[in-house]
Amino acid sequence: MPDTTEVLVPLNFGTLKSTVKSILDRGGDSATSDTLAGMWVNAAEKFICSEIGAPHFLQYEDSFTLSASDNTETLPVNVKEVTSVYDKANLHQLVYVAKEKWNAFITDATNGTGTPGAWTKWGYTRRTNTESPSAEYGQLQLAVWPTPSSSVTLSYDCILRPGCMVFDSDMPVVPIEYHYGLIQMALMNAGPYDIGVKAFQQNSQLAMMWLRSIIRSERREMQGNQKFIHVAEWRRRAGARANPLTRYDQLYGARS
Repeated sequence: MPDTTEVLVPLNFGTLKSTVKSILDRGGDSATSDTLAGMWVNAAEKFICSEIGAPHFLQYEDSFTLSASDNTETLPVNVKEVTSVYDKANLHQLVYVAKEKWNAFITDATNGTGTPGAWTKWGYTRRTNTESPSAEYGQLQLAVWPTPSSSVTLSYDCILRPGCMVFDSDMPVVPIEYHYGLIQMALMNAGPYDIGVKAFQQNSQLAMMWLRSIIRSERREMQGNQKFIHVAEWRRRAGARANPLTRYDQLYGARS
């Protein structure tokens, strides 16, 4: 253990916005609105999370309860993707079945009852023209088979959507080490709003450098990833020879 505890200072929403505005306003020759700066910062965070795909900092575990004869569940709108479903009470994981196979083999899950052993996911809830624009939509739906014969609680692992920061005290969902990258990404978002071509290009280059660094870091965090290893070590683990390739093999392909 280290002798001292390192002090980590995250940047909250208010600090991120004020920093972005200070850089954009360049000594007072313009005045960026707080609302616009906040929109750029939130857009930056969403863009980073989208480019990563399934960031480890948005992994989450939750559960839902199905009553008897109910085999479908509509998840909260902040759930972007589900990776596994399992039954803690009966100590087993449900098998995922792609929707097209589900339709071909199970078709109607209500024809069978018992303890659920399989699940599928499909579509997203939609909002029709007759509903209020404030109604939630875009929620992932799950179905299980067989249909529960009695009430059952199922747990699931998922990836969440990043959401939005609203209050100045709100913290970004991305880890502390990425917070300055949010500023650069927000400045890139401000590019079309008359900050100058040169400034836009410079901010864009820095933002993309941050994004590449974040993506590399997150891919090393992926489950099962052995991180980057030397080719000789990879060959040793694979049971192949660990010696460096000869010049002949480099030119004409390695021989087994």
